[in-house]
Amino acid sequence: MNPAWEELSEAAQQTGSHATSKNRGDRPDLVRRIFKLKVDELMDDLTNKNIFGRVKAHLYSIEWQKRGLPHVHILLWMEHRVDAELVGRIISAEIPDKEKEPRLFETVTTCMIHGPCKGFDESQACCQGKSVNGKDLCVKGFPKLCRDNLLFGNNGYPLYKRRAVGEGGHSFTKKVKGEEATIDNSWVVPYNPYLCLKYNAHINVECSNSIKTIAYVTKYVNKGCDRILFTKSGENDQIVNEVKNYQEARYVNANEATWKIFKFPIHKSHPPVVSLDLHLEGENEVFYNKDALKETINNKVSKDTQLTSFYQIMFPKRISCQSLLP
Repeated sequence: MNPAWEELSEAAQQTGSHATSKNRGDRPDLVRRIFKLKVDELMDDLTNKNIFGRVKAHLYSIEWQKRGLPHVHILLWMEHRVDAELVGRIISAEIPDKEKEPRLFETVTTCMIHGPCKGFDESQACCQGKSVNGKDLCVKGFPKLCRDNLLFGNNGYPLYKRRAVGEGGHSFTKKVKGEEATIDNSWVVPYNPYLCLKYNAHINVECSNSIKTIAYVTKYVNKGCDRILFTKSGENDQIVNEVKNYQEARYVNANEATWKIFKFPIHKSHPPVVSLDLHLEGENEVFYNKDALKETINNKVSKDTQLTSFYQIMFPKRISCQSLLP
């Protein structure tokens, strides 16, 4: 979500509100609707127009940060094998030429630059908790090493082409804590030029070529909403409830609540996968009240389950589940 989108400003003016980039919380309904339209258009580009190639399967999940703005995590399984040539053509990690591509340069320098943190502003969250020899390091690995070609690394992510200044790379100056800092390709978050130009937002595009990274990103997308741990304390920090001293709670902001009120999907996947409970015919699990009548219990036992319904769809001529077992 880019709070500086023109659609948001125009919609705010038409409705007489002030939902601008500095005051984006006034109209969460406008923010949600615009972001939903952007997500739908993005998924159409990826899965129907196939701008990266034919997609075999996909899933996405909407997530909100504490400050309220949403972002979407999208995973694509490509139909054909992804090679280095395709990755180099789709993903860029360099600052574009300001003279030749002014619009792309503006979007990349505004939305696709990490920090800078290490050596400039080490108070940022990415530098907290990881240090070597007393020096804070960026958990994202920035600044990256500059290189003249793409190389598939050992951690499951490629080492993208990042030319140094003087060897074909570009740079620009940016104010960091009131001082001018020179930013080069080592601070660029990998992106796709077409998506950056079309959507004018932070869209990080990565290629995952390891089973470990695929398992990680799949788990990350399906992890659910953010949660916090808190404890109840009385006077002098005494625990009030010794049994439930720590409780798990959810933080729901106005934008997330509005998304759910509109009944927009939080998670989508294709093709859909449903886990079927396996059981023999007539031996499926049945839950009932201890005071239930025998007739009620028998009706529940004879009722079709997901597994038996699946077999009825796959095999129109009804056959027993047991006959299909090896």
